[in-house]
Amino acid sequence: MIHKYKIIFILIIKISDKEWSDINLLKSTLIIIVFCLCKEVVYASSNNFDKPDLRIIIDKELVNENNNVIFIDNEPYVSLRNYIEHFGGKVVWNKKNQNVIVINGAKVFNPKTVIRDNTSYMPLGNLNTIFGYNIKYFKQYNIIIIDTKSKSTDLNNLYEILPSYKNYTKDDLNWLSKIIDAEAKGEPYKSKIIVGNVIINRKNNKMYPNTIKDVIFDNKNGIQFTPTIDGSINNTPSFESFLSALEVLEGKRTANNVLFFMNSEIATTAWISNNRPFAFSMDSHDFFY
Repeated sequence: MIHKYKIIFILIIKISDKEWSDINLLKSTLIIIVFCLCKEVVYASSNNFDKPDLRIIIDKELVNENNNVIFIDNEPYVSLRNYIEHFGGKVVWNKKNQNVIVINGAKVFNPKTVIRDNTSYMPLGNLNTIFGYNIKYFKQYNIIIIDTKSKSTDLNNLYEILPSYKNYTKDDLNWLSKIIDAEAKGEPYKSKIIVGNVIINRKNNKMYPNTIKDVIFDNKNGIQFTPTIDGSINNTPSFESFLSALEVLEGKRTANNVLFFMNSEIATTAWISNNRPFAFSMDSHDFFY
């Protein structure tokens, strides 16, 4: 496969070695270079999918409190007033010491706070100090879990808590998780998201079957996805693959109109790279329209 950057390099060399008497040819060449570069730049700048969206679980329920959380040095800080009052505490301004104090029953606390946009935030862990709640932050998955009761929520519970099943089914989530895990195992989260996008793009394209499972096992024009014949499609997906499939099904789009991908290092055929327009590369995969 001739990578687009090799094409750009060749064009630049030709520009430097040739006196361009044909101004139209020069314009056309420059347009090609700009087009090739812009496709990658637009993708990189408009999509930041290095990690999942923030999700907050309180007592095994998904809540919409994301606007009340900020991150400082990759650690979550929560809106002091919103969270303290939500759990029944009081926030009071101490005029004498010119600081905020938190009252929970007969106990008084002086939490470390930072101010952003006229709002006071405190480290998430302070909810444990003040209320004694069980607090977890799974950094890899960007999930905050707050348990106010004795029974703890773990990752296994999230398979049931997180899906909304709006416009998709449990079967859709299962098969998309499996193909993402098989095709992008060990790759960064953003690569998993893009692989999931390709499956959805095919499902929505009249040239392909209209269910996720049927897209995966489609063999009308030959085997489409190697995991369906090497057996890896039947492996149990990782939680990260499950989460990426969930986000794709709930609307995360990163690769509009991309229908093909391949790992050129292990691919047994060059049909895709020889016949489909190149879109971009991400980690070990090249993607095509």
